[in-house]
Amino acid sequence: MTSYLIKTRAGKFYEVLAKAEEWFINFKGAKKKVKALGENGQLEKGGRVYFHLREDKIMRTQPIVDIYKKL
Repeated sequence: MTSYLIKTRAGKFYEVLAKAEEWFINFKGAKKKVKALGENGQLEKGGRVYFHLREDKIMRTQPIVDIYKKL
């Protein structure tokens, strides 16, 4: 499992986890499944992370400013 720490334009930090073909985001202590990553489907600066908050609601982060790989 690969782990990244992203910083958004709003100054918030989120942990994003990559496990095989699936991506997860740590949102308020709970791992939520990522629906989409940016426009190109990759974790990149300027992109957003879209994820399911609940079954009927999709959330997105502010644009990504920095990406750090956790060791």
